[in-house]
Amino acid sequence: MNLFNFYNWEKELIGDTQRKKISKEVKETVTNDDGEKLFQKHIEESYVSKEPDYVKIYLDNILQINNLSSGIQKTLNVLLKRMAYDNIVVLNAYIKKQMAEELGFNTA
Repeated sequence: MNLFNFYNWEKELIGDTQRKKISKEVKETVTNDDGEKLFQKHIEESYVSKEPDYVKIYLDNILQINNLSSGIQKTLNVLLKRMAYDNIVVLNAYIKKQMAEELGFNTA
């Protein structure tokens, strides 16, 4: 599979909105058969994944806006610290135990 076909396949797979084009100028020194130094430059282009759009908000602001009690604030902070970039929080037994210990609950 050549690079062009690979790019088209990848473009179909993830879409153009998730990629951005980057370019860099490459300068090379080449010596010809007569020993003369020649300078060449060309542009190399490649495509990288683009970070998805996001909104940054601080946990303290969320808590103050919603006027939550201190117990709920602490629990929400501990929970949101474990949220992944895809907005999923995995709560298996081990993580629940860690959270309980962090909040000062008896886990015995």
